[in-house]
Order: sequence, then structure tokens, then C-alpha cells
Amino acid sequence: MRTILDKINLIGDGAQSLYFIDKEIEAINQATVAAEKAEGGE
Repeated sequence: MRTILDKINLIGDGAQSLYFIDKEIEAINQATVAAEKAEGGE
């Protein structure tokens, strides 16, 4: 959660910030899923 909040603070709250925040959250989610699969979890 802290990582997401740090990204939001870094990106800011401008008009195109929502797009970048969405992309960052998607990348974090994909990394989490990949890590869980590597550990053998689902």
C-alpha cells in the first residue's frame, strides 16, 4: 500500500495523472501475481 501512495504523491493530481497511476497499479499487481506464482501460490 505504501508503494502505491508513494507513486500517487510522485505523479501528482493533474489531468493525466489518473492514467499514469492506473498503469503503475497495474504493473504492481502484475508483479505481485508473478511473485505469487513463482512461490507456488495461487
